[in-house]
Amino acid sequence: MSDLIEISTNQSKARARARLRSDLSVEVLKAFLTVTEKPLRMAADHTMSTGDYFLSRGRPPRHPTHAGSQAAPFGGVPILLSQLKAGDVLYSGGNDMSFGYGPHITEPLVARGPVIALVLPEDIDFYWQLGRDVWQASYRRHELSIITVERVKG
Repeated sequence: MSDLIEISTNQSKARARARLRSDLSVEVLKAFLTVTEKPLRMAADHTMSTGDYFLSRGRPPRHPTHAGSQAAPFGGVPILLSQLKAGDVLYSGGNDMSFGYGPHITEPLVARGPVIALVLPEDIDFYWQLGRDVWQASYRRHELSIITVERVKG
């Protein structure tokens, strides 16, 4: 099994690879690997007040799954959005993820799930560009961004 994922969007030519964290709980890792057996496609929602961060939501699963909330984060380890670093990739359970793509994340709210992967240092500029392209699509062009996360060999 590869521990790399690739993040892309229909709004950008940029793609970024991220490495799954090795210190994740078995529950979190198993859930993530299950939903990414095939490429996971999600609609992006770039927040206006949070900064370099956006959420994405996939089609709801057919069967009930455990998903995190701000009150009860998936994986049980709360982290504030304002503590995220450029390159953090979060998984909140179900078919939902979020992405901290730059250094300016100001919202002191609890993330819905843990940081599941870290963007490779050589891809951090691509990740930032991808995030900015999602922002441009949302706020300048009013277009829907589709985020795709898939496992890759590496």
